[in-house]
This record gives sequence, C-alpha cells and structure tokens, in this order.
Amino acid sequence: MRPYILARPVLLASIASWCLTALADTTVHAETVKRQRFVQPVQTSGVLVNPSEQTLAFKTPGVVAKVLVREGQSLRKGQVLAELDQAEIDAEVQQARALLAEAQRAEERLRKLFASNVVPLDQLQSAQTSVEVIAARLRIAEFNQRHATIEAPGSGVVLKKLIEPNELVNAQRPAFIFAEEGRGWVIRVGISDRDAVRVSEGDVAQVTLDAYPDRTLDAKVSEVAAKASPGTGTFEVEVSLPAQPQKMLSGMVSRVRITPATQQTLMLLPLTS
Repeated sequence: MRPYILARPVLLASIASWCLTALADTTVHAETVKRQRFVQPVQTSGVLVNPSEQTLAFKTPGVVAKVLVREGQSLRKGQVLAELDQAEIDAEVQQARALLAEAQRAEERLRKLFASNVVPLDQLQSAQTSVEVIAARLRIAEFNQRHATIEAPGSGVVLKKLIEPNELVNAQRPAFIFAEEGRGWVIRVGISDRDAVRVSEGDVAQVTLDAYPDRTLDAKVSEVAAKASPGTGTFEVEVSLPAQPQKMLSGMVSRVRITPATQQTLMLLPLTS
C-alpha cells in the first residue's frame, strides 16, 4: 500500500497546478445590456369579403315570372333583377281602389245628411273610419305591387342567383346575393387573445392574395372584436382594403401582416455574452 500513499499527494499537486494555470489564462469581458423598443407583427390569414354584400328578396310571396340576370353579371343602379307574376297583386290593388271609392261616396253622402241633421254624428264618424281603413289597405297593396320586382340597390355585381322562373317563392326568401362595386374589400381574420390586446383600430397592415402573390397591398385595421368567437375562442379582426384596379373576387384567400402601434421594450444581449 505504500506506493499508493506516496503517489496520491503528487497527483493532487498536479491537478491544483493545472487549475491555477487555466484560471490565469481566462479573461473576463463586461458587456452592456441595451433596451430597445420593438414591434412584433401579427401574422394571420383570412378570406376576402365585399363589405356591401347583401341579400335581396321579394316583399310578398308569389310565382317568379322573370329572372333577368345571371351570376357574375354587373348591374347599374335600378336595373331589374327579377319579377313576380303580378296578376294577383294587381287584382288586390284594383279591389282596394274600388272599395275606397265606394267608401268615399258613402262618407260624402253621410256628410251631406249630417249637415241636414238627418243622420247622427257617430254614423258619419264610422264612415270616415271606413275610408281611412280602406285607404291604408290600398297603400299596403300598392307597396306590395312596387316590391313585386327586385331592383339593384346600386351599381354592383350578382354574386349568387337563388331563384328560377316559374318557382313559387315565399316572402323574404333570399333571391339574390348582391354586392356593390367601389366600396373596397374587407378581410376577416381570427387572432389569439395575446395578439388581440396589442392590435387596435387604425393599425396598418399588409395583405398578400394567393391569386396575386407578387403584390403586397396596403390595408388598415377597421374593427377589433371585444368578445371571442364561441366556436374558436379567437377574436375577429376586420382589415379594410381599398378598391383595387385588378380583378377581386369574394372568397379569395389572403395573407395578412398587422403591425400594431403598441411597442414592446426588450433587453438586447450580444450573442457572445
């Protein structure tokens, strides 16, 4: 055992000498930590939607007599899209007009008799009420007559046609999906709660459409939801895009990059530290 006992102190001395040499060769450098304001963009995607998209329908039920447009057709304001068969509606208007004329004659006759003290006042008042009721009924019939046709509310395009000639339609049943032109576009996207607290109305955004991958379009955040969507748990953000010269179609897939106005303060350290 003596050789082991004598060798142990020598080994410990060698290790200690090596450690002192390594520490002597080590140089410590001080680096400055910098603070910098930084904006973390929000990357998301959505689909292009026309903000003026609306559903057009007939006011009254009836049989479709004519459908004068096709899907994708451009229209001018006031152009007729479809008409109902107005035979029944016209008959209701004529009936109401005839009843009103008769009620007015009866009211005029009772007015003269009342002036001669032949009939009491309440009988004259009943005749006057009948005139008012029938006149209101005539206004309703004429209103339905005017709305037996569907007209374009503005210059735009027919996105979808939902009725055909000779089809019996109910009141308020969707007949066309229509969108006005020149109103720009919107992209509705869903973002997480972490991003929703950083995004505000008016923040700038850049949009890239899959149909035009080489073009970046300037946009702006126009609306931020205050409540998460029940199904996804995300917050809906609406990004407004001005009208563009190139052809745009509702439903186009869009890539959106939102730059929040709110900045974050970050600590920057050199990579060598």
